[in-house]
Amino acid sequence: MGFLQKLLGRDQAIVVNNVVNDKDTFWAWFQAQSPHFHQAVLQQEEIESVFFDPLSAWLDRMHEGIYFLAGEAEAGVAELVFTADGVYKNFAFIEDLVAAAPDIAGWRFVALKPACHLEGFGINMAGRTYSADTLHFYPRENSAYPHVVDIAIVHSDATATENELSSGVYVYMDNLLGEWVSVTHIDKLDILSPREATQALRPMAELAAYLASKHQAWQQAYGDVYYNSDQDEFASFEGETDNGQLIVGIIDSTLLAWPHKPSHPWMLTLHIAYDGSGLNGMPSKHIYQQMEAFEEAVVAALPEHEGYLNLGRETGDDMRLVYIACKHFVEATRALERLMPQYSQEMDISYDLFQDKYWLSLQRFERMAHEDD
Repeated sequence: MGFLQKLLGRDQAIVVNNVVNDKDTFWAWFQAQSPHFHQAVLQQEEIESVFFDPLSAWLDRMHEGIYFLAGEAEAGVAELVFTADGVYKNFAFIEDLVAAAPDIAGWRFVALKPACHLEGFGINMAGRTYSADTLHFYPRENSAYPHVVDIAIVHSDATATENELSSGVYVYMDNLLGEWVSVTHIDKLDILSPREATQALRPMAELAAYLASKHQAWQQAYGDVYYNSDQDEFASFEGETDNGQLIVGIIDSTLLAWPHKPSHPWMLTLHIAYDGSGLNGMPSKHIYQQMEAFEEAVVAALPEHEGYLNLGRETGDDMRLVYIACKHFVEATRALERLMPQYSQEMDISYDLFQDKYWLSLQRFERMAHEDD
């Protein structure tokens, strides 16, 4: 791509009023403007006012956290790449947006940043260069968790802090590997100075192959592993918060002891906030029924035979947390974005999503199960 422009948090001069936030309406608008957009991108004439500003305004109205890159991919062809800037929750929206795109002469639409060619590639940010000359890596293996991909990135600038280097490193990694691989194939990444490195440094040219080999090993070990909970046993627990409110919960104790946890490496946590005033932080009967209905809808949309395991939940202190291990995450976010508006009138529903191949975030429940035994 000859020219790239990334829009992150810029103030927009254009306000789009009365926009219908559906993809077909967006693409109808884009297609009508495409000749002007095409000229602006290829000629770089008034590109800010003609292309960047109106497109950013539309995307902001449609969905929070959608950014883009634009440039001339080849002679006469403008390429528009939609990026989530590494935010898992927005991958599904971007994939669906690009899938809905019409065929427009002279345009190519891409979901998520693709990988670039390493040779000659580099970026400059805040006076520092990020390239194959300044960056190296090494993997950190742990025999207890062999499928966790833990990467150390080392920048040659020994005076820079991790905070100063993080933006540049992450942008470089997204472009080097492609956004999908950069986000989904690395479980943990730390940025170190040369003096902090504890292993021999490897060239960045080897990173993609290393990640591919680790992912292939995971696929061979767990790609076809699914679970059936029909015969499972469940453990209940009860406790108290620091402010004296009741906490109750239930967990699938059989599933917690399952040796194949890495087969479902994504942990989805639903947060359902409610008003438990006068009820010691517990939900009213009506809210309880609403929460049950929402959970049933989620389980129906994300069945275990398709790779979603309902591990358990805890309720109290004006909050219910529901834990679901996922083999894949994009369809989970797609289902939640569809269901949450239907149940949010009386409850505040949100969710977290992160990689947790060995379900370490649930270790406290394993200890509770052992104590019950």
